[in-house]
Order: sequence, then structure tokens, then C-alpha cells
Amino acid sequence: MRSIMYAGQAVTSSDRVAIELLSYAKSLATHGTVDVVSIPIVGATGADSCDLLVGSGIAIAVGPAADPLADVVGADLAIDDLRERQARLVGPGFGAA
Repeated sequence: MRSIMYAGQAVTSSDRVAIELLSYAKSLATHGTVDVVSIPIVGATGADSCDLLVGSGIAIAVGPAADPLADVVGADLAIDDLRERQARLVGPGFGAA
């Protein structure tokens, strides 16, 4: 589990979601663009989601979570989505009109 710090707030998600989020944010920053993504998080009442603006000029940080044993519902779907977005970003058609 990882805490994702963003705009003075922190949310908790899985290690794999946090890694993919950072990877996608780095690709967006490299291309000078931003995107809004939805990731699954563990909220006070259980499974929840969070929308984040990520990319160029937007700082996010990832660190250890307070509860390393919680399960994150929807993590696999979020990881697939982040990977697909990154593939489209760096694919051969990016920027083509």
C-alpha cells in the first residue's frame, strides 16, 4: 500500500497503482501535457475512487501507507487504464492531426 500525496492531501492505493500513476505522470510531463485519471483508493468507509489531474507541472509524491494490509478494489482495472493511456501517449499517432 502507498500514500499518494497530491495538493496537500493524501490518498491510499496499492503499490502497483501508485507505480503506474507515477509512470504515466512522468510520460505526460515529458510531453508537456496533463490528463485526469481516476484511481481506486481505500477511504475511511472502504473502497472508493479519486480523480487526479496529473502531468506537466503537477507535483505528486508516493510514500508508505499507514495500513499496508488493506486491499484496493479495482486496482487491476486502474492499472490497465493507466497503461493504455501511456501507450496512446507514446504511440506512433501521438500529436498527429
